Amino acid sequence: MSSGVPPVPTTYSHLIHRQAARGFKVCPLCGTLNVAENCDCFVCGWGGRFDSSESTIQIAVSQLLDHCPRAAELARRRRPLWQRLLLKMRRRKVDMRL
Repeated sequence: MSSGVPPVPTTYSHLIHRQAARGFKVCPLCGTLNVAENCDCFVCGWGGRFDSSESTIQIAVSQLLDHCPRAAELARRRRPLWQRLLLKMRRRKVDMRL
């Protein structure tokens, strides 16, 4: 099913600029996060169906950020200030009840 166009690796830029899960898909063969436009997996060359469920993509992004601290740092910097503050409050278990 290859279209003849070489697959594009998932880069830091893709993670930062594609906030929605629909911009990605996961290879069922090797588990690699791919950009949605790829016909074939950029790691193993798989050309069949990809997993595009939001939960699978979130897990793949989380694993990628765990393995690439620099990507996690860049992703945090790109979030709006209000999102960063909410994340910090969640991590610190701040009681937000009134």
